[in-house]
Amino acid sequence: MPIPQWLRKFPNPLPNYGECGGASADCSTPKPIDKMDKLFLKHDKDLEYADGADDPENKKRLRRIADRDLALGLRGKFGTLEPYRRPVYGHVYNFFAKLIFRP
Repeated sequence: MPIPQWLRKFPNPLPNYGECGGASADCSTPKPIDKMDKLFLKHDKDLEYADGADDPENKKRLRRIADRDLALGLRGKFGTLEPYRRPVYGHVYNFFAKLIFRP
């Protein structure tokens, strides 16, 4: 089981970033605080779309794509993420998120 799916099974003691980053973040009324938070919003929407898939294999594939896209975004493949709204915490959160989400 990939690390992101494994971590989602915990009762969410994990830290959040902005409005949408983190397993326990409630992104129902999204107001992303910066570019990294926008990546987390897109990831949440992509996972929601994947969960609507009827075929279990397609659902699994779409979730992998969502995780891969987030991994690439965290590494700056779609443009720089800086400046972070929370500079020190943003760098730290990005570092650990990249350990969890790998392309």
